[in-house]
Amino acid sequence: MQRGANGSATPPPAPFRVGDWEIDPASCRVSRGDREVSIEPLLMDVLVYLARHRDEVVSGDRLVDELWTARIVADGAVYRAIAQLRRVLGDDARRPAYIETIPKRGYRLIAEVAALSPDPVANPAPDPVPPPPVPAADRPGHRRAGWASVAVLSVVAAAVVWAVLRPDPPVRGASPGHATPSIAVLPFDNLDGDQDLTYFSDGLTEEILNGLAQLDTVKVVARTSSFAFREKPRDVRSIGETLGVNHVLEGSVRRSDETVRITAQLIDAETGYHVWSRTFDRRQDEILSMQREVSDAVARELQIEMMDAGQPATRAVVDLPGDVYELFLLAVHNQRRVTPDSLAKAKGYFEQVIERRPDYAPAYAGLANCYSLLVQYNNEPLDENGPKALAAINKALSLDPNLAAAHHARGLVHFYGADYDAAVSAFEYAAQLAPQNPSHLTMLARALHFGGRSREALPYIERAVAKDPISPFVVTNHSAVLLALGRVDEAERQARKGIDIAPEYLNGYWQLAWTLLLANDPIGALRYYETGIQKGIRQPEINVGLAYAYMDLARYDEALAAAQRAVQNTQQWGEGLVL
Repeated sequence: MQRGANGSATPPPAPFRVGDWEIDPASCRVSRGDREVSIEPLLMDVLVYLARHRDEVVSGDRLVDELWTARIVADGAVYRAIAQLRRVLGDDARRPAYIETIPKRGYRLIAEVAALSPDPVANPAPDPVPPPPVPAADRPGHRRAGWASVAVLSVVAAAVVWAVLRPDPPVRGASPGHATPSIAVLPFDNLDGDQDLTYFSDGLTEEILNGLAQLDTVKVVARTSSFAFREKPRDVRSIGETLGVNHVLEGSVRRSDETVRITAQLIDAETGYHVWSRTFDRRQDEILSMQREVSDAVARELQIEMMDAGQPATRAVVDLPGDVYELFLLAVHNQRRVTPDSLAKAKGYFEQVIERRPDYAPAYAGLANCYSLLVQYNNEPLDENGPKALAAINKALSLDPNLAAAHHARGLVHFYGADYDAAVSAFEYAAQLAPQNPSHLTMLARALHFGGRSREALPYIERAVAKDPISPFVVTNHSAVLLALGRVDEAERQARKGIDIAPEYLNGYWQLAWTLLLANDPIGALRYYETGIQKGIRQPEINVGLAYAYMDLARYDEALAAAQRAVQNTQQWGEGLVL
């Protein structure tokens, strides 16, 4: 039963017709010919409201404010309701005959509405003026409940998750003579001849990139997008166009028994000409200082050429012995692969670094991230891993209170504990400390999105896309936020781009499947869910999506089995922590 602006119940309207369907709001039934379908009262409320405002664009927020009074509002509730209505009416989101999605604005009923009685729903008395909308985060029931008790329901409503997609390529960065310099640091070639040692050259490259990222006035493309060109022909001008930068740094790393040689070249991405080149030779135990020297030299060159590009790239970093630093690079390398086995290896390497250098804060932050990521990627219980992660985080912050990675790690623990407000605070602080790092922005957007604040999440995920335009992680989460805002077609395009960018990124299949499900394509959704499972997805949420797809296809036994697996797997995660 629909409710008025003051929350009081109003009598249901008389039966009416939408297209070739007859609608009976009192009994919550819709019929066409000899087919009759019962629908949930909330779905009927949405349909009646759209009919009362036919040909008017109605936003998702407006529907929530008008119809979700005294109900718990789960993220994605509106577009899930619209998707269910489309399935009942046999509508197609791509070629709608009943409900049209207006990108960035809302939904519009476009089918003809006619009265079946003297009380025409198509021409009702004007609705009373609604009260000011209540922010989603402040509505009753919107705050976090215990994780285990609401896990399956929240997953059903917000399974657009782990996941963000890139829009069209960004505008190219400023050319020489313009105000803002920009640079992409490509993975340095490993000249050792042993591909198993690529982690070493990658680690050195990343530290050089991080050093440049300390410059506030230089745009530095993030690691994932820069490293996407590892196996591709290096046409510097094409890379500059794709990433929106005016300079590219490339180079090589060669190790001997006791020394390391880095050769670096700075290239103008507009012309393809070399701007600067230099070779650095140092002992193994001087690796960290050499990385900073390379970063500083490139920054100075950019400042000279660009005029007033920013302050020198100086950082206070704890030096490590060469063999300990190599353990740290191995830990980071394995953590980035985010598989159960690689995370277990990373955890072991971080522990070895801590044993050798208990004063090295980044190792504690990395260890904390491993504990949290094993909850997500290996279904390890949060109530066991969470306290271990927090202990490591507290140690890291005692050593370095401004370590962005440690605040990010705290955000992850809060995020997996479904305490999204606390997660937002932690990721927001990490982003303030390291504004060039797109991971902080992406997780900030995810925490806002999961906390029912997807509109607030959009500018953060768009900033992350600008910094890391071809990262599958960023791209897939961008898709999730767009989907939550009802921009289904854009979300699908972005999800498909994510899979094109990185076919090995499992969450891309999950995101695309959920998007197709809401676009009334259960066959396509099922195909991508099954592909993701075959490739190794283990998260319980995927079984919720499978259950929906099977139900849409009337495969009820398989739907029930998938739902049971979702419940069983969710229970293995344990209770959420209150931190």
